[in-house]
Amino acid sequence: MEISYNGTYLTESSNIEIKLEKTQQQPDIIISQNNNNYSSIIMYDPDAIGGIFVHWLILNIPKYNEITSGEIKKKYYPPSPPPGTGKHHYIFKLYTHDNKIEINDNDVDNYDTVSNILSKETNLIETLEFITEYPNMNRGRDNGVRGRLKNRGRRKSG
Repeated sequence: MEISYNGTYLTESSNIEIKLEKTQQQPDIIISQNNNNYSSIIMYDPDAIGGIFVHWLILNIPKYNEITSGEIKKKYYPPSPPPGTGKHHYIFKLYTHDNKIEINDNDVDNYDTVSNILSKETNLIETLEFITEYPNMNRGRDNGVRGRLKNRGRRKSG
């Protein structure tokens, strides 16, 4: 599996740090080592304040196809570590399996449930991760990250 954020590639041997603003668009992912009929990918943050947070979940990607041909159970939710919470790890896991797997839409945000289903019905092939944190605003420009994170989840009134 190859994962790239704006030309920064994740590797198995390192916990690479990526600036938060580079992670706001979903990464490019290439799956090359699938000997089974399907692949599935999960991305999560084990350091989230409220417990492990699922950021992305794609199931049943047909062999040798793009991830967009899989069942997107949870759209890419960009990393958004709150200010003052330090560095957060974002982990991608690639699974392969012969049969389609099903996860109830109500369970896609529950990491324990998703992880349990994936571990029982699939084979873990690869794990990649990166680290990011909320930018230190005292160092200069935030490239618009502060505003995007501050306004996330707000609804417009009117």
